Order: sequence, then C-alpha cells, then structure tokens
Amino acid sequence: FVIIEKYIAINRKFIFLPRYSKTIVLASEYKNAKMERNFTHKLLSAAFGLISIFSASDICAQSNNAGTSMEINDIRARLHIAGDHFNDLISSPKFEVPKTTEAGQIRRNTMYASALWIGAMHNNNLHVAAMTYRQSGSDFWAGPLDDNAAITRAETEKWDNFFEISGSEVEKFKKDPNQITDAIRNWPAHGDATKNQLKYLAPFVDTDNDGLYDPAKGDYPKIKGDYAIWWVFNDNAGKHGETLGRPLGVEIHAMAYAFNSADTTLNRTIFFEYEIINRSKNNYNDVYLGLWTDFDIGYGFDDYIGSDTTQSAYFAYNGDPEDEGVAGYGSNIPVQSVVFFNDSLKKFMVYNNDFSPRGNPVEPQDYYSFLSGRWRDGKPIVAGCNGYSCQGAKPTGFMYSGNPLDNKTWHERSAGNKPGDRRGVGSTGPFNLNAGEKHTFEFAYITTFKQAGSTDANLEAMYGDISDIKNYYNKNLNTSAGNESKPAKPYFELTAYPNPTNDILNLQWSNSKAENVRLVNMLGQTVLSQKVSTGESKINISTKHFPRGVYMAVIENGSQKAVQRVVLQ
Repeated sequence: FVIIEKYIAINRKFIFLPRYSKTIVLASEYKNAKMERNFTHKLLSAAFGLISIFSASDICAQSNNAGTSMEINDIRARLHIAGDHFNDLISSPKFEVPKTTEAGQIRRNTMYASALWIGAMHNNNLHVAAMTYRQSGSDFWAGPLDDNAAITRAETEKWDNFFEISGSEVEKFKKDPNQITDAIRNWPAHGDATKNQLKYLAPFVDTDNDGLYDPAKGDYPKIKGDYAIWWVFNDNAGKHGETLGRPLGVEIHAMAYAFNSADTTLNRTIFFEYEIINRSKNNYNDVYLGLWTDFDIGYGFDDYIGSDTTQSAYFAYNGDPEDEGVAGYGSNIPVQSVVFFNDSLKKFMVYNNDFSPRGNPVEPQDYYSFLSGRWRDGKPIVAGCNGYSCQGAKPTGFMYSGNPLDNKTWHERSAGNKPGDRRGVGSTGPFNLNAGEKHTFEFAYITTFKQAGSTDANLEAMYGDISDIKNYYNKNLNTSAGNESKPAKPYFELTAYPNPTNDILNLQWSNSKAENVRLVNMLGQTVLSQKVSTGESKINISTKHFPRGVYMAVIENGSQKAVQRVVLQ
C-alpha cells in the first residue's frame, strides 16, 4: 500500500502509482519501451508482494474470479463477471485484434479495460457504481438479487460463472431434440423462487408458452449472434470499494455476442446487451449510464481520443505515425470505437492520469460528474483547447467532438495535445429508473483495421464501419432479449449519392415511415433539418450554400435512425 499510495524515488526518477491507475506516471518519460516494461513489471511485482501480506482475506472478499474469452471472430477478448473487461486483472491488456492463431505470435491489443458506470439520485442522495482496475475493490459482484435487493456471499459464489453457448448448438437442438448439450440443459432461465429472485433470468424461447424453461418440451436459449455468453451481476453484495459510493441495488442481465462473418467489419465487432433492473425500493432520478474505457492502441502511451456525436460513438487512434514497441502495430494502426445503439451518446468525458481537476476520480461525486459531462470541480466541458480552460469557448457535452481529419474542427490534433495514455467515459441520460423498472443498454466495440492502412486511412474508414454496424443492428438485432419477443422497431437503409457531391445530394431510404432528414457537420451541429412527408422515401438537397467538408446525413423516426457519411467538395 505504501508503494501504491506514495511517491518513491528510484534511480532519480519520481514514480507515482495513482489509486485508480493501471500504469506508472513518470516525471520524465521513458523513450525505451523495453526498459519501461521491465521497470513496470518489477515495481508491480513488489507492490503485489506487499499486498499479499496485508488484508488478503478482504481482497478475496472483494473479488469476482470468473473470467472467459470470446474467440469466435477476429478478436480475442477477456470478459469478467463484474463487467470490467479486457484485461487479465494483473498487468496485461486482453483485447487482441487481429486474433493470433499460432503459438509464439505477438499479441497486439487496442484496449486495456472497459467497464459499466451508473450514477443516480434518490432524495438528493447520490448512488453510484463503477469499475476501473480493482485496486481498491469492486462495486459489482456475481449473482441475482432478492426482492430486498440483497444477496448472500454463498449465492454470489454460486453465480460466479459464465454461461456460453453457440448458435449451432441451438440450431441442431431445434431440428433434433436429442442433440441437447449441457449448455442448453443447464441454461439459467429462472431465478430461485425460495430466495425471492426474479422468475426470469437468461432469455429463452418458450415453445409451449407455459412460462417455464423445459428443454424436454422443446424450449431453448434465446441468443443473438453465432456465439453468446450470458451472466448476471449486481452492485449490492458488499461495500463499494471502487467508488466508495452508496449502492443502487441494481441487477444486470448481461449478454456478449459476436458473429463469425466474411464481412471484415462484423468480424471485428463484439456486441453487448445489459438489461439493468432496479431491484431496490428507490425511485431514481437523474440517472446516467455509461461506459468507461482505457484505450491502448498497441503501445499504450501514444494515443489520442475523440467522439462522434452524430453516430453516438467515441474512439481512440494513434497519435503519431508509428506505433512503437514489441506489441505495437507499426505503421498500419487500427482505430478502436465504442458505439451506442438504443441510447444516444449524451456526454463524453476524457480525464488525465493525475489528481488535478481534470484527473482520476476519487470521491463518489467525481464518477457522477464525469458521467454527467463535468469535471471533478463541477465545471462544464468547453469546446476548445483542453476542454477545461479555453478563453471564449462555449460549454459542450462532448470532449474532442471534431473529425481528426479536418483541422477546422476540435480534436486532439488541432488542440496540439501530446499523445499519451487515454481514458474516456461515454454516457447517456439523464432518465428516471423507478423501483422494479428496467433499462436495456446496448452497445458494441468496433475495430477498424484495413489490410494496408495508416491511422488516417483507418480513421476515414471508421465512420463508414460505425454506420454499417448501426444499420446492421437496426435491421437484424433491434429486438428485446427478454422472454417475450417484441416486434422490431422501424429501421432504415440509407443511400446517399452522388458521394462526394458539389451540387445536389440525393438521399434515398427503404422505410416509408421516416419523419425527418438532417444534415450534421463534424462539430455535431445540425445545419439542415427537414420534415418528410408520409410515404416519402427520397429527397434532394442542394448543397451549394454549405461549407465544403464531411457531413453526416441522418434519416430518423423517433429514436430509430440511419446515418450515412457524405462529402461536399
């Protein structure tokens, strides 16, 4: 604990290990990546040696030990039961892309960790749950809650595992009930009624509509993708060691899934669905729900970060032309994005690995401030410079919302920032979550990595990849994962032509239920908004009077929309 909490002088270098940090912050940078890795390993080994001496039983009590890997597509991603994914809980990232297939191959990763954050108010009291690196414990644990939002330690240990199943298993069973597997037989469809758990947990298809999961009667798991992993976790099995905040009493039914597809973009995407259920007696207001992500694009100390408000996404990319180090990508460097589906990205915050007003969260209020688009001292983000202090800049909800390929917009390049180790929090809200209500949160991690592309080439392709995956979701996946199927909401397939254009832009879409068309610039500003007549499926827009550059054409009906990137030249 002394090593983690204090400054230490070693070889005339001051080293600081913040409470909520995965890595070392040095007063003077290492230029030699190998030296840095060796030094980090030695210091972490010493730190873990001390930790093993003190409070070992308390650390075990805070742990969620179950972990598994998704390996169906071109990504190998480590998942953890508490929702803090993509690392080995010691010192290494585990979001490998492209996935290695032979022993001895160098494993390269685009993220170190990503986790669920939730903050809400009840009677003017803040409740918050989040995860980062587990250095002071957990805010989430395995298992379903009872109707008093409680769970025993024994029940937590019982549920400390994942339930994995392939689509091929399900299809074989549907054709021949004798082809039953353990995954189908042991699917956790129901909670324990004697413990007052919810009746329905993991989703299933109830073929005889009797409300009970029984494979002998032809019932089978209801999953998405070619391979799915389901688990359940909660925020009320103990004291919150990460945030030190009040628990909410929520239960999360989680499903991660992926596709084994010939489509490169789909093959490098992992989808998540979190069904968040308020099991407490509290009616929460001003709820913010989001994802925290620590990006490491190969070598993790030379990255930039940004957001795309038009497509509800945030992303990271390399800050220099060459990704250094043994585990670096060299000159062909991927771009990693995080995309919201059914919820719009309402805030995006970036923070530093220090304890300034722009640094690591310490108190429960800090996590909520980041979720709600404010700095630790309560100041709003401003659209310019470093987002904190910039004369004449206006308040905004999004850090670095410009296109990195357009220097007339606000991004890390145009701000003149030095590349480094980047963390971001993307969130949606505020909304209410009353006792017994649930909110389904769906999102995906998309890796854009073309065969021979620089960072700029992959940035250029990223906007199209996000659009493609969002359209695929709207067409194929936008249904409830609950026990009763809900009809799919209207979706749109949008075509823009000619693209690029210098005069007239034609927009055509597949669904006649569209209500509105918008044209949005890369600052997130709507420069054109036009109502669509009932039954209309095509519109022509004169682009003569708009500044040249990159825009997003948006066709929408309520919360449903499709986006197409267009270039005016």
